[in-house]
Amino acid sequence: HVASTDPDIIDIVELYTVGNPALTIEKNHIEAYPFLSGIEIHNSTGEIARVTAFIDSGAMTNVMCTETWRRVGRRLGHLEQSHKKLRMANGAIVPSEGVWRGTIDWGGKKVSGQFEIFPSGGAWSFLLGKPLLEQFGAIHRHDTDTILLRVGTHYVELYNRATTTKRGK
Repeated sequence: HVASTDPDIIDIVELYTVGNPALTIEKNHIEAYPFLSGIEIHNSTGEIARVTAFIDSGAMTNVMCTETWRRVGRRLGHLEQSHKKLRMANGAIVPSEGVWRGTIDWGGKKVSGQFEIFPSGGAWSFLLGKPLLEQFGAIHRHDTDTILLRVGTHYVELYNRATTTKRGK
């Protein structure tokens, strides 16, 4: 048996490839914070839902929390059925409640993307994982806690909402 590399065929997706990055950690007296950024999700008729995304390159899929979907989903249209199951960091396997496909705008750059609907237990509203990070061509500058996105012929620098007030940005 050979595993498929087609993400639409894979039934169980590893949500995280490493431990839980949602926790603020301290090492050598330096605090690390999760990267939070605003995104816009566009439906086919032009309506927009704005959410705060938790940026996580360790997440192997993109996910909107079920509670967030209940709040903004009516503006985004219908969900498609998903057969994917998400394996959590603790090994639990949770079925997706559906998949949404459409346009996502981050920092002025728009891509066609998709995300699964899944109950996060209040950990985050939207998990922007590796698939969308690759589509956006995101460059995460850990030394400055910023992300660079190429938009047209220039780069846009995005600041971490979790730390901008602490750093005066």
